[in-house]
Amino acid sequence: MSNSDRLTSQPGEKLPDLSMAQMVRKNAETYALTQTADIVMNKGFSAIFEALHSNYGAVAVKLVRTRRVPHYLWIPILVRDWMNEKGILSQLDHPSIVKLKGSDAQLYLYSLYLDFIPFRDLSRWRNRDNGHYFAGERGDARRVLDDMMAAVAHIKSRSIIHNDIKPSNILYDPIKGAILIDFGLAASSSNRKLCTGGTPWYVAPEYLSQRRGPESDEYALGVVMLYLLKAIPLPDTTEQ
Repeated sequence: MSNSDRLTSQPGEKLPDLSMAQMVRKNAETYALTQTADIVMNKGFSAIFEALHSNYGAVAVKLVRTRRVPHYLWIPILVRDWMNEKGILSQLDHPSIVKLKGSDAQLYLYSLYLDFIPFRDLSRWRNRDNGHYFAGERGDARRVLDDMMAAVAHIKSRSIIHNDIKPSNILYDPIKGAILIDFGLAASSSNRKLCTGGTPWYVAPEYLSQRRGPESDEYALGVVMLYLLKAIPLPDTTEQ
C-alpha cells in the first residue's frame, strides 16, 4: 500500500467515510488524507479536510458529493453552487483571502483545492467560561479589522459580495493576521437575484427583504468587531 492509499488515525478515532476516500482515489490528480483528525467537516453532501495533493502539497479540500443527493434534480443546483464558488475565488488575489490552488470535477465528485491555513477561526477564540466573550486583546481586534477591511475592499473592487462574513469564517493568527474563508454564498454584486442565505446575527435587517450590496459585508464585519471588542458575546451563542 502506497502512502497515498493509506489512511491513518489516532487510537480511538473514528475512520472517515471510506466511500469518500475511495472516490478521491479515482481522480487523475491524486491526494490523500494525512490523518482523520484533519477532517474539519463531513456532513450532508460536502466535506472539508486537509490533504496532501500530488501537485499542490498540503491543501484544504472542499468536496461536494452529488452521489448522496436524495433526488437527481438537486445535482444541477449543487454543481452550479460549486462553479459559482470556483469562479469567484479565481477572481480574488489578496493576502487576507484564502487562495484557490485548483479544482477537479468528476461525475459525482467536485473538489476545490485551497490553501491549507492552520489557524483557529475567531469563533474558537471565545472564553467559554466567561460568557463566550472574545479571549483576545485589543491589538488582536485591531489586526483583524485592518486585514478584513482590506479583504472586503478587494472583494468590492471585483464587484463581489461575500454574504457570510462572521467569526467562524475568519481564520486568525496573532503573527500572520486574519484570513477570510468560505465563499460558498458569495455572489456578484451585479446579480439581481435575491440572496436569502447567510447567518442571521450578521445580516442587516433591511437586507432580509431586498437584494444585498457591498454594504452588507461591511455591516457583518461591524458585528464581528463588536464581538472582538468584547461589547457582545459571540452572537452565535445567543438566542437573539
